[in-house]
Amino acid sequence: MQQSITNQFNIGVSTVMVGPMDKVLDLTPEEHSIGLIKNFSLTSETNEVTLTQGLRNTQVDSQVTGVTTQMSMEVYEYTAKNLAYAAELAGENFTLSGNYAIDTAITGGDSATSVVLKGVDTTHQGDLQAGDTIALQSTSTKEYDKVYLAKVTKAEWAENKLTITLDKAIPSGWDFAVDDRCFFVNLIPVGSDEVQPYYGVKIVGILPNGNEPVTIICPKAKVTAGFNLGFTTDNYGNMPFEFTPYDLTKEDYKAYPGLKSAFKNYNANLFVYKG
Repeated sequence: MQQSITNQFNIGVSTVMVGPMDKVLDLTPEEHSIGLIKNFSLTSETNEVTLTQGLRNTQVDSQVTGVTTQMSMEVYEYTAKNLAYAAELAGENFTLSGNYAIDTAITGGDSATSVVLKGVDTTHQGDLQAGDTIALQSTSTKEYDKVYLAKVTKAEWAENKLTITLDKAIPSGWDFAVDDRCFFVNLIPVGSDEVQPYYGVKIVGILPNGNEPVTIICPKAKVTAGFNLGFTTDNYGNMPFEFTPYDLTKEDYKAYPGLKSAFKNYNANLFVYKG
């Protein structure tokens, strides 16, 4: 019978963190995690060319001519940041959020050019800026799919109330009651020609016996696949993220001296830390 040597078996969960390249070693779950994921996988495949000889073409030498490294996972939290990452955009720029109750009923028409929200404390009084978008939802009548999108030109706070001036009047037929909901929303331009920047990616997986961490550091990566937004009734949706690691260049080392001191001596684009 084959006897196991150690207790270092691999089943469990991992945390994926995304942030600035120069901070890759310092990324934290609290600030940089993309949330609940499943089925994280790291693969590295090599391509080789082989030299043969003789009538039987026996192998006499081989050399690696290519290395393909890929990280994949299922991402379950549909935050604006994660959706933007999946769309290959700069996800850290899509962080607007807010869920508030309407303080004054709204009747659609030429005079419906403002929205008053209640319960907005001083911490969030400046969240909305000109050009941001809000979504009004008819929650009191449970018409959850009745949603009106409006663009903000100004937001003024006083006594825990936020008065939002809109760029145009809410049309007739769009009425909202007190305590209907107002969400602060991000506009995510899927398919945009905006170039996604490079990120540092840190993954921490935990082995079950002893909770020993296995830490993966990728100082330079992009999200190269993953956008998937569907609504079904038989299972939870997820986004199949793929991260592609890239080699650091001389320009990267010049811009981020910390990366140079940590990784320049290794001809690799991904590093696994394991005891």
